[in-house]
Amino acid sequence: SLEDLKARYYTIARRLLVAREGGEAPVANDVLVKHPYNKEHDLERKRGIEMMQKRTRQELDQENAIIAEARQVEEDRRVEAEAAAAAAAAAAAAAAAPPVPPTAAPGVGPQPLAAAGRIPGAPIATGTVQDCLRFPESFPADPGPRMPSLLTADLQPVRPPPGVYARGVHAIGAANAAMASMPGGQKAQKMAEQILLDLGWPGAISGPRVATRPVCAAWLALRAEVNALVEFKRVVAGRFGDGGGDKKKRRR
Repeated sequence: SLEDLKARYYTIARRLLVAREGGEAPVANDVLVKHPYNKEHDLERKRGIEMMQKRTRQELDQENAIIAEARQVEEDRRVEAEAAAAAAAAAAAAAAAPPVPPTAAPGVGPQPLAAAGRIPGAPIATGTVQDCLRFPESFPADPGPRMPSLLTADLQPVRPPPGVYARGVHAIGAANAAMASMPGGQKAQKMAEQILLDLGWPGAISGPRVATRPVCAAWLALRAEVNALVEFKRVVAGRFGDGGGDKKKRRR
């Protein structure tokens, strides 16, 4: 066969080359010595080529479909890895950013009172429970066209810089920033944490497990209500202390 002829030719050529140089060491890097002819490998290579040429159109389409699916899986994994890295970077940036006091907006956040001396964050007492709510009872899953799904600590829609953001991580960062900016300092923060612990729900501190827009909005509303309650207690305690001092002075 052709392979037998090639094997005999390359064997003789290699022996002549080694004999001419007096050993294999001087010609160790020569192709005939470094890569001797392999008859079995050549036969296997030819059988593989014949199998490739005998494939039908259906087999080629199936192979192309498998290759395209594998490429899509690799692309999905790459996108997921980039999204996870961007979410981690956004969470780190939110944790490192200085706390910004929350701003109120009409119709969504805390509503101002016309009367002077209103305690910040206190609900408006008009006689019904619904009137005392600072936030809506439910939140839509669809924010509407051209509206971002991320929210601030006051449940205001926020449009961050372009990138990939994890809604749950963003909500936790916004709530922590709002707690860090409380007027009472660490004492007020500890009081708010204790109130959240008293609720008996670990998610009140750790964050929402299902990070949909309604869940994150309700969780942010809970944290905002707790912050408002702590501020209410702090201001009432301060006013009560001033009133007690005036009574003592009058008694004297």
